[in-house]
Amino acid sequence: MFKRYGIGYLGVLCLLLVAFIGRSARAEDMGKESKKTRVLAEVDGEKITAEELDRSLSALLYRAEMQLFHIRSQKLDTLIAQRLLSKEAVRRKISVEELLEKEITSKTEKVTDEEIETIYHQNKARLEGDEDEAKEQVRTYLHNQKVQRAREQFVVSLKTGSKISVYLKEPEPPIVNDIQLEGAPTKGPEQALVTIVEFVDYQ
Repeated sequence: MFKRYGIGYLGVLCLLLVAFIGRSARAEDMGKESKKTRVLAEVDGEKITAEELDRSLSALLYRAEMQLFHIRSQKLDTLIAQRLLSKEAVRRKISVEELLEKEITSKTEKVTDEEIETIYHQNKARLEGDEDEAKEQVRTYLHNQKVQRAREQFVVSLKTGSKISVYLKEPEPPIVNDIQLEGAPTKGPEQALVTIVEFVDYQ
């Protein structure tokens, strides 16, 4: 059985919905604010908040975020390459292994004896085993390097024919205010138009 409601009833529902959304937004803002003002310690009654702690660690946290960003960026590049290779293999109706053999392995330049001799003599002191074993290590290393370069070139060629959008964003550097320079080691005239502050974490 269907029930019919008047305009007034629908209006009340809309008002309740707006009030609920507004309360949720305010609760979220209050949650963020309470996290910043959360007291982590007290020294003779003086409070140390989470915001103060994060502010003192801003440079260190930024470096950690940048390291994580580079790790994610490298892994994302690997996943993009894998996706491109898979799509190309499907387009040609062959396996990825067959694609790699045809476009990369078979086209990789052979390692020459001259290349091996050059690298061997440059790194002789650091290579393990006798001369034959060491040169075989060099041959394997150079071969893997050439295969990697051939793979990268092939992936680049696949990228040119594909639409790729990357949304991974680099972390924003921290904004540092109220820097106390009095007594700090400096270089250059005090009346310089630009002051560059270097933060160094000695560990």
